[in-house]
Amino acid sequence: MKLFLPWLIAFVEMLVIIYLVSSIIPKVNETYPEPVTQAVSETESSPSAKMVPKEAAKFVIGDQVTLLINTKLRDKPGGELIQTLGLSEVLELTEGPVVKDDSWWWKAKVVSTSESRMEQFGGLTGYIAEGSWLKKK
Repeated sequence: MKLFLPWLIAFVEMLVIIYLVSSIIPKVNETYPEPVTQAVSETESSPSAKMVPKEAAKFVIGDQVTLLINTKLRDKPGGELIQTLGLSEVLELTEGPVVKDDSWWWKAKVVSTSESRMEQFGGLTGYIAEGSWLKKK
């Protein structure tokens, strides 16, 4: 019994020290800020699509971006395909970003394209996912 008591006291002291040290060290916040508002479009956007805080966005509304690869333009974030846009087309970001299915989506308007495709795509609007395929102009 004499040998057991010092070990028990040492163990309890160690637990107290761990508790005190862990309460002093600042905790890392592993959560993301809550989205600002629900996304709303002309055709009732998905209830799970949410606005992204501005400080997290790569672009801002009004930016013009150039497509570095063929990219899909959709009717809403994660929605139906409107058109596949080609390389080097320029889009103006008009709304967003919106988070849907772990992607950030921007409402965009085609502002520049090749002359042969201008009648087809000029002024076309829809949602485009943010990624490395968008380059700020």
